[in-house]
Amino acid sequence: MGAFEALETALGPSNLSPTQEKTDRPALPEGEITLAGLAAIEGALLPENSFVVDESMTSGRGMMAATKGAPPHDWLGNTGGSIGIALPLAVGAAVACSDREFYA
Repeated sequence: MGAFEALETALGPSNLSPTQEKTDRPALPEGEITLAGLAAIEGALLPENSFVVDESMTSGRGMMAATKGAPPHDWLGNTGGSIGIALPLAVGAAVACSDREFYA
């Protein structure tokens, strides 16, 4: 347990520094529903300190980029094409970070 606590201290969020320049949130899109528009909605409305569990391989390609200007959040991506990983990832994140709010 001591090794895990030392690792948490060394790698915890308090010791991280931003690696990207601050950008603005995308605006809410108008008009027809498109993949880029759906991605912009996510970037515009994503709550701070949230998790995004991304199991998409084709339709979600622009999602991560659209959240660049969103408040700080964690992105849990697909693990090499596995199908059905989203639910276990979300449950694992909820258990590991029980102090954070989750949105369905």
